Amino acid sequence: MKLKRVQIVVQGEEEFYHQVREAFSRVASAAQKGKELSRAIPMLSFPSIAEMARTLTPKRLELLRLIRRHRPQSARQLASLAERDIKNVSTDLRVLENLGLVETQARVASRQPKRLRSTFDRLDLHVYL
Repeated sequence: MKLKRVQIVVQGEEEFYHQVREAFSRVASAAQKGKELSRAIPMLSFPSIAEMARTLTPKRLELLRLIRRHRPQSARQLASLAERDIKNVSTDLRVLENLGLVETQARVASRQPKRLRSTFDRLDLHVYL
């Protein structure tokens, strides 16, 4: 089974915009030549290690691990697995969902809780100096 991964990048604003310009240039060049684009690895970018640490806290990373290992059927079940308050787990899940690291899947019956799914198996950290 191939691992699905996301790159976590810590880089300054100048480096970030440089990479965005390069990516757009590659896409435009490939489009002009009629070439198919290779599939890019998804990336989350942070301006500093401190900002990354504030966002990807140990408790949030533990939630990702629990989702991958136990496939909980709801946020409440995840909170039970993590031995944490449901309100705090729900807050952390919203952050992870906004980052694209967790997906919630609505169930057919509206009264049923949303199913949780981690979208990645591996996080790769890159720190630019």
